[in-house]
Amino acid sequence: MSRLLSPFRKFRRGVWLLLLWSNRHLLGLWARSLSQELRHPVDPARTLRLVRGLLRVTSDSRLSNAPELRSLRVVDDAVIATADASWRHRSTVRTVLQGISRVNRVDFDDIPGTASVAAA
Repeated sequence: MSRLLSPFRKFRRGVWLLLLWSNRHLLGLWARSLSQELRHPVDPARTLRLVRGLLRVTSDSRLSNAPELRSLRVVDDAVIATADASWRHRSTVRTVLQGISRVNRVDFDDIPGTASVAAA
């Protein structure tokens, strides 16, 4: 019986790998954002705001798998998004993240090295 199921197990592994590969930018966003958060003393309210922001970005189809958006972090009452300086959806990120409770502003950090490329 296990011999009959062997091709399906390999197929299932391939489907998982394809799913992970197609969402690699989204997974990277979550991993980078949460790893930055865990480098500081854990504040449950700040972590909750970060997760809410990540969920909002994930639920927007224009932002969810964008390689230009590198990470999100929460500082006091602001969400800071690290993104490419020439990315056209920066205003969309600001609009999506402003709906989070206790977030008064959304700022951007440019990805190091992209500002000079965009200006050239």
